[in-house]
Formats: sequence, C-alpha cells, structure tokens
Amino acid sequence: MDERLKELRNHMTTTELKDIRFDDEKKKLVMKRIINQKKSSKNWWPKGLSIIFSLAIITIIFFSGKHLLFNSSNLAQGSKEIPEKIVGQEGITQSDNANKIINSNQDDSRNLSKKEILYRMLNTNDYFKTAQGAYVYQNPFTEQEIYYKVRMEKGDLAGYEKEVNKQMNITRITIVNNNKLVTLHEEQKKYEMSGIGISLNEGSISLEEVFGKDLHGSSIIKYRERPPIASDSLFPFEIAANYLQDESQWEIEQQEEKYLGEKVIVIKGDLGALNSEKHQSVSFKLWVHKSSGILMKMETYSPEGNVVNSLVTQKFTLDKSIPSSEFQFNIPKDFKKIEHH
Repeated sequence: MDERLKELRNHMTTTELKDIRFDDEKKKLVMKRIINQKKSSKNWWPKGLSIIFSLAIITIIFFSGKHLLFNSSNLAQGSKEIPEKIVGQEGITQSDNANKIINSNQDDSRNLSKKEILYRMLNTNDYFKTAQGAYVYQNPFTEQEIYYKVRMEKGDLAGYEKEVNKQMNITRITIVNNNKLVTLHEEQKKYEMSGIGISLNEGSISLEEVFGKDLHGSSIIKYRERPPIASDSLFPFEIAANYLQDESQWEIEQQEEKYLGEKVIVIKGDLGALNSEKHQSVSFKLWVHKSSGILMKMETYSPEGNVVNSLVTQKFTLDKSIPSSEFQFNIPKDFKKIEHH
C-alpha cells in the first residue's frame, strides 16, 4: 500500500499537478473545504478518494515547504560565504584584530567611515609587515629629513632611521634589533645603547580603550606600544588621537586620491583650542594611506591659510623584503659610548 501511494504521489506531481502553483490563499481554501466536509451530515465524497486527495494536497504542501526552506537555507549559507570586511568600531574587538596583517596592495575600493579611519591610524602596526621610505618634517623652527626601514614579522621588530637636521647640522641614526636600541650621534662621535621593551604581540587597541576616563572622570588617552622608527608617519598615534577624537571637528574630503601611486583618504578639520596653541595653527589637512592608516602627508594652517607645520612623504614602499643586514649594529670604532647613571 505504501509503495502504491508513493507511485501515485510521484505520478501526480510530475503530470497533472506539475504546473499547479499552490499559494497560501489556495491552501486556506482547501483546508476550509475539508473542515466543512467533515462537519457535513451528508458525506457524499467517497472515503477512498478523500484519502487520495488529502495525500496529494499534503504532498504539494510538503514539496512547496521544502523548496522554500531549501532556498532560505541557501540564502543564509551564501551570506556566510562572503566575509565581512572591517566595519565600524562597533564590530571591532581587540581579539578580532590581534596580529592581523592586511596586504597593503589590496583593492580596498569601499568607502571608510570616520571610526574606521581613526581605528586604522591608531593601529597601523597591524596593517603591514615592512616599510621603507623617506619624508620631510617641517615646523617654524626646524626641518628634518627622515629616512627609514622597518620590518615587523613573526613578532620580531627590526628598524633603521636616519634623521638629518641641516639647520642644526645634526645627523642621528637609530637602529632597533634583537630587543636592543642603538642611537649614533655622528657629529659627536658618540652612541647610546639600551633595551627596548616593545611587544608586537599585544594586539590592536579599540577606540573605547584609547579614549577613556580616569578615576576622577577626566578624559585620558591610552597609548599603544609602537616602534620608535618614523613614528610621525608610520605610527601616527598622537596625531590621530589629538586631531580626530572629536568627529564633529573634521570631515572626509576625498575617499580615494592618489599620492605617490598609493590610494589615500584626504581629511580636513579644525584644531581645538589646545592643539591650536600647541601647533600655532587653526586647521589641518591629512593624507592617510587608505589600506594601512599610515600618514603620508600633513599640513596645518594659520588663520590666514598659510602652512605652519608639514610632513611630506617623498619615497614609500610597503611589504617589500628587507634583508637582516640592513639592521646590523655597525658602530664605528672611534665612537664612544654614552653612559647613563
């Protein structure tokens, strides 16, 4: 009997019932009719045919429901196959981004929110493995040329920075390797050596952690550890924290502009009273490397619109292999060690 019913169901769903569209309204009408028939005193419908008809209806409902369920499952599964890229700060946690490395050459064509831009500038450590280049930093009192190389792989830090101040005739070289830091003062023919306690494995820092309150309710800024190499550009934590904390004071002028062949986001805004006094400026403009948060260019302006402070990157390369020989402590023999007591 079961086999015969199965054959009948298959035959009906592939022939007479094949083109029937059994929507919710029709289901309600059929169920209402069946109920009315049960209440009727005259049961003129043959018992055997009632069973067959009911089975046919159940079969259609079953296959319709299964088809809808299958499509819904595919939609849900399909949404999981598309990983969500970094979203606003609400979806970012420290554990989610710990030791995260993002290819700097990725096609990050989507627009970033203000929180995402700020987050990347506070956590540039997580977005590249190596960097090398040069930039010029200038303020009303001095001009510095910075040449740098940094490698951060597998939790190990190695770095080189050469700072040239032509006005003061000073050249200083800083080398970081094997948890040690050496600074060479070329004009004085002296050098310093010390340990460096920076951990690259501490993970990213959230906006809530950066902008907190002390026990008295006063605003404080918690800093993330970062290498002391080209920090104004590669690790612009202070600039980001001080300039961009108040979202109402700045805006995104351009989501994607080209600078030295790299995609950058252009930001402009007003400086608060404290920053205005400190930098002798009232407004600023930043060119931020889109995929890493690195500061490529910066300008602050006087009330008259003149540039007061600036940082201009001249050479820039990310994630290109740098040999270990570039970070060796080659201290000249005639250099004397500076002892700190």
